[in-house]
Amino acid sequence: MEPTSTAHTNLKPKSSFNLTYHKGNYIDTFFSLVSNEVRNINYNEKTISNLSHEEKRALKELSDDKSIVIRSADKGGGIVIQKREDYTLEAYKILGDHSYYEPLSSNPLTEDARTLEVMLKQAEEDQVLTKKEKEFIKINFPTMAIFYHLPKVHKDTNNPPGRPIISGINSLTSNLSHYVDIFLQKYVIGLRSHLRDSSQLITLLKDIHWEPTYLWLTMDVVSLYSNIPHEAGIDTSNYYLNADDHLSPKHRIFISEAIRFILTHNVFMFENKIYKQRKGTAMGTRFAPSYANLYMGCFEEEFIYNQHEWSDNIIFYKRYIDDLIIIWKGSNEEAESFTSHLNSNNWNLRFTTKYLCINNKVSRPPAI
Repeated sequence: MEPTSTAHTNLKPKSSFNLTYHKGNYIDTFFSLVSNEVRNINYNEKTISNLSHEEKRALKELSDDKSIVIRSADKGGGIVIQKREDYTLEAYKILGDHSYYEPLSSNPLTEDARTLEVMLKQAEEDQVLTKKEKEFIKINFPTMAIFYHLPKVHKDTNNPPGRPIISGINSLTSNLSHYVDIFLQKYVIGLRSHLRDSSQLITLLKDIHWEPTYLWLTMDVVSLYSNIPHEAGIDTSNYYLNADDHLSPKHRIFISEAIRFILTHNVFMFENKIYKQRKGTAMGTRFAPSYANLYMGCFEEEFIYNQHEWSDNIIFYKRYIDDLIIIWKGSNEEAESFTSHLNSNNWNLRFTTKYLCINNKVSRPPAI
């Protein structure tokens, strides 16, 4: 029996309370005392620092140098300094693939905002959204999302490829993405392959009795976020939404429409040029990890958990978004045949083997 009501969140718009508009005698006194203390601070006093004068000067010179770009490394937590021309060249190389990114001649933000407003108004009328949820999702003055990339120095230190990121803080779909993610997250936790972190992995592996015929096999999904076709990704999300008995039919439809809107209105800017992402989802939007996890979850039901000739070889299988860790029972040749099997899919997914530990030469698995 379908539910007649729908599930709601605790999302609400930020408070507009402003202390200066609600002052009383005590607040006036406190405000005056703090203001006086701030005005009397001597900024010329010598402050304690763990940086030498030369180090401070070097940092200042680096921050002022417009010929370089400073970014976090894609992995490892390091800092990468690149020539701006090299960084920009890689950015345009990424954006030049028009099967993923489409250059736009005009800014569609105003029209897109109107479309979203109509969708939210209907959802409120259908009691799918509360007034507070609607006010949270709608951003009155949205900003344009910004494109940048993180250098993958673990792959090439001289000419590192970039991992595309679209920073959409306060963009048109940022709060809508937050809303959708609240519902998708619970489905992700229920996936058979779900792995929370390294600590959980270690706990699970304690129950494994290692045998001489076992291999460590770890794999990586190539550009997972970028390679999920919109229709296929929406279909897999709908699979989980339609199985949720706590959602009304109208609520399921709204969340599905919200996912489609986020995917098809992913507009961003790089160097004053406007683009739209045509395939995949942006790394940087709130619901992207959940969306990608669910896509992989459906893939795994067919290629991992469904009965096939390698079922007895897979002793252990877990995944953290796009990183797979497998304990394999069998020969190297059988493992290679299995990886070829995974790469023969029609889900637009490709896998690379990252780590293979042979037979008794066992070392700890890589951290997740």
